[in-house]
Amino acid sequence: MSLMIKEVTGMNWRAAAALQVTEAQRPYMESNAFSLAESKYEYNATSVCLYDGIMLVGYAMYGWYCEESDSLWIERFMIDAEFQGRGYGRQFFPLLLDYLHQRFHYEKVMISIHPEDRAGQRFAQSLGFRSTGETDDVGTFTGQVMELDVEPVEDPQPWQPLRLLLGSLRSR
Repeated sequence: MSLMIKEVTGMNWRAAAALQVTEAQRPYMESNAFSLAESKYEYNATSVCLYDGIMLVGYAMYGWYCEESDSLWIERFMIDAEFQGRGYGRQFFPLLLDYLHQRFHYEKVMISIHPEDRAGQRFAQSLGFRSTGETDDVGTFTGQVMELDVEPVEDPQPWQPLRLLLGSLRSR
């Protein structure tokens, strides 16, 4: 696997919008089309595509960085239904954290999961997230707020920025 994260551009936004979760997961998450519009018009949200080589397999949206609390939100993280069950989520999540550490200094990642999305909650807990007891009712869905404490990366490995740069160049 050659996993890469690339920002959404005029070249790949349609493919990102076409990605779908399973039918059972749809009640728990906004569509990628909605999320792309949100990241376009919300000044603090960014959409990225998750690639395995040239195959687009997933989508994520992050933002809402808070310097005072050293935190940021991962608002969306999804793997297309066709590619689920292959370990992409577990492999991309740490890569996404590294990608974000190159842009922000943060020690806490926040997510919001629909209270009925048991599989999503188990996945988040397996990554180390824990419930804060708070409710996120700002978006279209009300969610349970979960947080993950992470170690700040002082000096990222030199290959990471080059790999990410090369990944973004390939998308143009």
